[in-house]
Amino acid sequence: MCKYSSCLLLPIVLTAIAAILSVITQVSAAERYEKIPWTRKTLRAVRVVEPPKIDGRLDDSCWKLAEPSSGFVELQPYDGKLAVEQTIVMALYDHKNLYLGLHCLDSQPDEIPRRLIPRDANPWPEDCITISLDTFHDRRSCYVFGVNTTGCQRDMTTDRSHGWFGNWGWDGVWKSAAQVVEDGWECEVAIPFKILRFSRAKEQIWGINIQRLQKRLMEDTAWDPVTSDDADGILDMSKAGDLVGIIDPQRGYHIDLIPHIVLQNEKEIWKGETGIDIKYNPSSHLSFNATLNPDFAQVEADKQRINLSRFPLYFDERRPFFVQGKDLFGAMNVFYSRRIQSPDWGLKLIGTSGPNKYGYLSAMDRTADGENPLFNVLRLQRDVLNKSTVGIVGVSKSSGAEGNSGALASDVRLRPGEHDEMDLDLIKTWNPHQNRDSWRASVAYTHRADPWAFYCRYTGMGKEFNVDQFGFINHDAGIGSHETRCYLEYRWHIRNHGIDQLEFWHGGSASKRSDDKDWGWSWDNIDIQLALTNQAWVAFSHETWLARYQGKGFRGQNYNLNINLPPAWRFTGRIRCLYADQIDWSDPDLYFGKVKKFRTNFTLRATNSLAFDAYFDVARKYFSKTRTDKIGWLRITYTPTRHFFLRSFIQADAQTRVLQTNFLLAYQYEPLSWIYLAYNNSLDTSDKWGSPDQWCSTNHIAIVKVTKLLSR
Repeated sequence: MCKYSSCLLLPIVLTAIAAILSVITQVSAAERYEKIPWTRKTLRAVRVVEPPKIDGRLDDSCWKLAEPSSGFVELQPYDGKLAVEQTIVMALYDHKNLYLGLHCLDSQPDEIPRRLIPRDANPWPEDCITISLDTFHDRRSCYVFGVNTTGCQRDMTTDRSHGWFGNWGWDGVWKSAAQVVEDGWECEVAIPFKILRFSRAKEQIWGINIQRLQKRLMEDTAWDPVTSDDADGILDMSKAGDLVGIIDPQRGYHIDLIPHIVLQNEKEIWKGETGIDIKYNPSSHLSFNATLNPDFAQVEADKQRINLSRFPLYFDERRPFFVQGKDLFGAMNVFYSRRIQSPDWGLKLIGTSGPNKYGYLSAMDRTADGENPLFNVLRLQRDVLNKSTVGIVGVSKSSGAEGNSGALASDVRLRPGEHDEMDLDLIKTWNPHQNRDSWRASVAYTHRADPWAFYCRYTGMGKEFNVDQFGFINHDAGIGSHETRCYLEYRWHIRNHGIDQLEFWHGGSASKRSDDKDWGWSWDNIDIQLALTNQAWVAFSHETWLARYQGKGFRGQNYNLNINLPPAWRFTGRIRCLYADQIDWSDPDLYFGKVKKFRTNFTLRATNSLAFDAYFDVARKYFSKTRTDKIGWLRITYTPTRHFFLRSFIQADAQTRVLQTNFLLAYQYEPLSWIYLAYNNSLDTSDKWGSPDQWCSTNHIAIVKVTKLLSR
């Protein structure tokens, strides 16, 4: 193990060398291409009487009336360079719909992939188009519509606080089609005004941007240029163009009724249930969702992971009712919807009023003991200054046996300039007999001005802070803490010989617990990532640390190696290797040993309709008793058409000796109307791992679910 002084000097020397080399190569790199300066573009929508037929061909006579726009600029591989393969975009509208037509030029159309995927599946890195619409023209939030070369759809809503992690649960009823033609591929999209929320102005001005991914060249381009350093890309509506020309679009309320019928066979006993989902938009500024006796048979089982920490793992929400709006209600993780395990009913209200955004969620959980706790969440948020927000969130859980618990929190997101961000979070919780020292505060500052970035955060927590009943914030019961974390990042943009950039991260943290007089710390000796222009990358890091727990000190180090294969390959994935000192958290004596960990996940796109996804995680733990934990899963997805898919999911945990299987057949017979056939089974292999004939089925369920969208 290196001495502390030499560990401190190593990252400083490496960063200095990288900075000097980047200055030397800066002139030659600038000569390779000229960056297109950013200017706000304008796309005019032309009103038509006879709308286009949405068939993926731009041969309707009405498209000749449109005012085409082009000039797409690269985000990758060469930031700011005029795109090699250009895209032409046009806009039309009538009283009901906005129509967008895109002609994606490609000099080798025979090489264009034509993959079929389920709705809302990620088409990346195949050829696709993504459209962002800022219908309130507030430069803050947007609707997102994605289409690939077979017309498969993906949609969401988001704002600048959440970016690509926004509301993927939002599903609109809109039309799309695409076809490969002799000079590329064409795409048509029809978006009904009634599924959008926009201002009451007679003449509309919306923000718009369009992103195109071209797989063959791995060329990622945008209509109105954004930089590759902007993680939100075209979702940063402050850099979007303007869509003009839409006058007096049809408004009106929009109501969806989605009743469902479920037939379930569990342990040879059939039973039936009914329920309904209601979505009602009384105006363009207000939406109301309700669910009664919801069923989530179509939701895949959680993907398990090996946990090396003393805290529980976080699992994403995937149930449709709770996914919608999670970017609003999930602020600061004060509310974690997975705490509601089996909801009996739920209702949700989301609205806007000028710069204000508000939401209310209420749901009752169905529990085996009959307590049926009630959850309530209220969220208020206001846009301030140019790109900043302030907000509060209140959460409560009412339960007869456990008593009442909840939290009140406030968050401030300041964006004083193009390169600076400041965040402040304050949380106060209350639980039965825990009301005094139950606070948490966090303040962070980030500065990004390519090629440098700096980040620093302080987090403090009181001894009685606890959101376990309704939220998800890791903490040790009865222990307060203070932690400061800082890091410095440097990017060396090489962009030559297939190399995109070299990134260096250096920093550390210091922490102190209320039950200990001494401080713990960590320091990155080296943290480096080499990124290629084909979007493959390799990263290596070495960290030394001193952890404090229960008055004891544990000094150790971690080695991490990550390899990401080119995403455009038919077979792609990621490999991670870890060799580290590790505390055995399950040992009362806190045995201090080592762990070797190997994790891989890969995707094989076998055909345009068939894909395999697999994950394998193994950890060899050298503790008082050496043991090996293994988890693996395999998902097979077959999508013969846009409206039908078959998916199987198999997961095995060698530690618990449980084998889970899930099979799902889904057919969309009308927009957002589905027929699901599902089978779920859990096998307890116990000590009979090698004898499948002796495995015991602990739970097997066969389900038939039918939903029907009733909309006006």
